[in-house]
Amino acid sequence: METVPIFDAQHLTSIAKILADTDDGLTGSQIGYLLQDCKIPDVASDQTKWKRLFNAFVEFQNRRQFGNHVVVFVNKAMNPVQYTSSPQVFAPGLRTT
Repeated sequence: METVPIFDAQHLTSIAKILADTDDGLTGSQIGYLLQDCKIPDVASDQTKWKRLFNAFVEFQNRRQFGNHVVVFVNKAMNPVQYTSSPQVFAPGLRTT
């Protein structure tokens, strides 16, 4: 994979807020699992979901000086295979009857 340039704080904030949305986003345990799966240290597990993600992304990005880990995390979080047991989570409005 090519090196992805670092993301600025505004982009990381938006990504974190979308992924950790209270109603439609990842749960706290999903965030923990995905961070671990992506080998991104969970540096703020006691904070709100979006701040937890933001801080994990920023910390890792500052250490490595590239944004690849954010792209990998988003790809894993958005992978439809993650939602085979509950497809309505991946596609709100999808009927499960």
